[in-house]
Amino acid sequence: MSPEELKTKYAALSTKELLEIIDNKFDYSDLAVSIAFQELSSRKISEEDIKGHKEDLVDEAVGYIQRNISDDLTILQKHLFYFIWIPLINFPFKQNFRDDGYVLKLLQANYYSLIGFIVFMLSGFVVPCMIFLHSLH
Repeated sequence: MSPEELKTKYAALSTKELLEIIDNKFDYSDLAVSIAFQELSSRKISEEDIKGHKEDLVDEAVGYIQRNISDDLTILQKHLFYFIWIPLINFPFKQNFRDDGYVLKLLQANYYSLIGFIVFMLSGFVVPCMIFLHSLH
């Protein structure tokens, strides 16, 4: 893009979008970043606006960490997925985790469902085999 096209495009962007370009300057060319700086300086952005943008970024990061690192399943949810591993029944719960961006909870739900299924299958196969072997003696 030519500098004039970038100026026209960046003039139509919101202040937040321009601040995101500057925050992610390594994803853009030097020309694009300098034009974003020029556009921001022409808008007379206050320090409070920049501080508010930085606080929004921090809030986003904290929310991401909570959803993906620190918020795990409750003991009740773990039991639910372990004992009710049938996909048609637990799909809505997993879909809620997916929609809300809870990656850790979704992984844990899949883990407990898989373990519950494996234990169910083993108990359905191993126990009858052991009973059969015991009856042979």
